[in-house]
Amino acid sequence: MTETEVTSAAGDRAGWLAHLARVGEGDGDFVALGTRHHALFVDAGPTLIVSFETEGEARARPDGLPLAHGIAAGHGWSHLTLLAEGAT
Repeated sequence: MTETEVTSAAGDRAGWLAHLARVGEGDGDFVALGTRHHALFVDAGPTLIVSFETEGEARARPDGLPLAHGIAAGHGWSHLTLLAEGAT
């Protein structure tokens, strides 16, 4: 997905969720945890970092991804991010 497509998807929740589902394909997963929460898992190595953030925080980033995604990718780590639709 190009940066323009990510920016566009960030304004469209369904498009953004589809973007995260594509990220989780293959070596990971993206699943709904009820109606207001999701989990993104990327299996990239033996070290796992776990993070928690709101959808708004992730959607505000240029790539539309959770902060842990960039951190983990830079080190070859796996990550699990739990996303909340809003404050919980």
